[in-house]
Amino acid sequence: MLKQEEIKRVTLIEACIKGQCTVKQVANALGLSERRVKQIKKEVKENGVKSIQHGNRGRKPKNTISDKTRNKILNLRNSYEYEISNFKHFQELLKEHENIDISNIFLKKIFVKEIRNHK
Repeated sequence: MLKQEEIKRVTLIEACIKGQCTVKQVANALGLSERRVKQIKKEVKENGVKSIQHGNRGRKPKNTISDKTRNKILNLRNSYEYEISNFKHFQELLKEHENIDISNIFLKKIFVKEIRNHK
């Protein structure tokens, strides 16, 4: 599924390929350089419309953690052994006792997201 901006880009590039408008007109309409329009035009000719989409669309980022690990962290945080620790200490305890190596910032993001979900 293409986004609105991508549909506009495809329409203009296809019009350029068919000779209905110039590379310069498409470049001005899309706010791109003429060189970039020529590159996109070549990609569309070779790979079709799907080349307009970003290649990572629909994929999970590599640095995400599984829901199982996330839930384990949240459950551990609420347990008696870890409830009085601050974020940094909790992070160190996770690494030491649970073999979960996670950054302090990412740990905070998990808890902020959890708090927002409960509101």
